[in-house]
Parts: sequence; structure tokens; C-alpha cells
Amino acid sequence: MMLAGALLLLQTEWSAPELARILAHEKRAPAPLDATNAYLSLPAAAKLGQALFFEPRLSSNQQVSCATCHIPEQFFTDGKRLAEGLEKGTRNTPTILNAAYQRWFFWDGRSDSLWSQALQPIENPLEMGSSRAAALQLIQTDATLNQLYREAFQSAPDTSDECFARLGKAIHAYEHQLVGGLSAFDRYARALRENDLAEQTKYPEDARRGLRLFIGKANCRLCHSGPLFSDGEFHNLGLPRSRTGAKEDAGRYEALEKLAHNPFRAAGSFSDAPQGERAQELEHTPRTSELWGAFRTPSLRNVTRTAPYMHRGQFRELRDVIFFYSELEGAEPAGHHGERVLKNLNLSVAEMDDLLSFLDTLEEELPPEALRRPLPR
Repeated sequence: MMLAGALLLLQTEWSAPELARILAHEKRAPAPLDATNAYLSLPAAAKLGQALFFEPRLSSNQQVSCATCHIPEQFFTDGKRLAEGLEKGTRNTPTILNAAYQRWFFWDGRSDSLWSQALQPIENPLEMGSSRAAALQLIQTDATLNQLYREAFQSAPDTSDECFARLGKAIHAYEHQLVGGLSAFDRYARALRENDLAEQTKYPEDARRGLRLFIGKANCRLCHSGPLFSDGEFHNLGLPRSRTGAKEDAGRYEALEKLAHNPFRAAGSFSDAPQGERAQELEHTPRTSELWGAFRTPSLRNVTRTAPYMHRGQFRELRDVIFFYSELEGAEPAGHHGERVLKNLNLSVAEMDDLLSFLDTLEEELPPEALRRPLPR
């Protein structure tokens, strides 16, 4: 009798507007295709991309690969405050799990495709510190990589920038497969959608309280919206600097200029859809002063496994992030560039605990093990 009463309560727990907000976060659609990469769906391209992702010889010291910072078993992050390749970087390593759902890449969005993003670390002196010439020579001289390239692109590798772009497109094809599985939240959302009362009872009570805060009083969904729990946009939150005297980071404002001059952008000559929708998006993105110091809203999927947090790793614990939003303690005056929607949430300790419990249910199953290791040689 008590069980029947509990199930009846679950049926009426959420109002229609609340239910609509919850279901808007359910991840049901596969990662979208990107027309700027004509090879995205080719298994042979993804195979080459996987080989390149784990290839340390793409770096100048032969020791740094994409997987150095994007460690598969750490949800494709590195657990460090600032990324470390050949040298320590200036920003935290974002996860690439579910990156195929994103519109912009890097914290500042200086790439508008995942294949373009994949090329930049190779030539970045802080990351791999190599060159496109050295990368292409490796593809030409290594028998395995040479064969994988030929199978993917039906041509021999050469020394052209077109060939270099194809390396990025191969890595993109691999990373497009790096999508998390169902989370406990997704199973709960599906149970609500399908009116599966038995499955609904499996979702923890404290997580439900946290979910109610997320879509209600705390209004986290204002920026953390949709299936990725991110609006994909750029915001200046007035975050405390990671250390005294740290150089001010222009973020999105500077990134837009870099993107406009990047030959591997979606509207560039190496794109497979230079007049397409993604290419046109940059044309309609104004570079205004409000973007100074703005950074992309990170996805909250797997957030409990991707510490530390924010673009400079300012917060080591997720509770610290929630406390910051609650009290705005240590927030720097952002002046006229600041985010006007940010207000103290004034959460109680119990409410913070409930939000943490909810965020914990966003952890997903990792991609298949075969995608999380180098190809056998």
C-alpha cells in the first residue's frame, strides 16, 4: 500500500512546466554531423584518427599525444589545474567527451569545427610544439600511418596544407565517436517521458531535490541548458583569477579575431562546406566589448569526474563552484563587460548537498574500451 502511494506521488511530483524543463535536458539524439568534414562518417578515417590521437611522435619530443591531456580513463581530461604538454599551458583541459555536440571549440571558441581544433595543438609550442611539415613527414614515412591515410582518403599523403587538414578531419572522425552513454539522469528523464513508475523510483530523492533546484530556484538552466547542460555561449562571470598578478585573459574577444584569420576555419578553403551553415555562423557573430573575458559554458555532463573547474582551474572541488555561485565570494568586478544575470543564489548547505547529488547523476558510461586505447600495431 505504501509503495502504491509512493508511485502515485511520483506521478504528480512535477508540474507540466517543470516536466518540460527536465525533458529538455534528456540526451536522445546522436551527435550531429558537420558538413565541413566530408570524411566524418568514414570508418577508415576514424581509424586513422584514433591512431593519430594516441601518437606521441606528432610532438617535437616524441612524448606528447592528444591522449596526454585527454586521458580516456579520466573522462578525457587530465585532472590538472592547467594543461601540461611540452610546457604548462594557460588554461584548464576541457573534456572532449561529447565534444561532437558542440558548436565552438576551446574555452574561447577559437575553432568552429572539431577538425580545425585538432590541428592547433600540433603546432602550439606549449602543447606538442611540432609543425605541419613534421607531422606530414611522419605520415609519409611510417608504413602503418601511410597505409591508414591511403585507406581513408584514397590517395597518398603529401606535403600540402590540404593533407594536414585531412589529419584533423581524421581525428574529428574518431572523436565524433567519443559520446557518453546513458546517465542516471537520462534514465530518469526517459522514465518520466514514458511514465515508467518503477524506473522513476530508482532515482535518488536527494537528486530529485537537486534537480528541482537546478530548474527552479537556482535557475542553473539559464546557462546550462539543453541535452549538454550548456547553452554553448560565452560569458564573463567575474571569476577570481587563479593567482595574483595573472595576466588578464581576453577570452572570446581575442578568439574571434584568431578564428577569422585561421585558414582551417569552416569558411576556409580547406572546409568541405565553405558556404554552409557552420561557415556562415561566424559571419553573423559580432566582436563586441561584452565578449572581453568571456568563456564558453562547459557541459555539466560528467562534471563530477572532470575537476578542477573553470577555464583556469580556479576551483578544485565542485562544491567550491556551487559556493561561488551561491555567495559570489571572491568575484572580481567585471565592469561593463560583466555578466548581468549573475546574482547570489544564497543556497543553504543542504541545498548545496542536493545540487551535488543531482550533478552526480549526470555521470555517463564511457565509450567502448576499444575506442579508449591505441590501435594495435
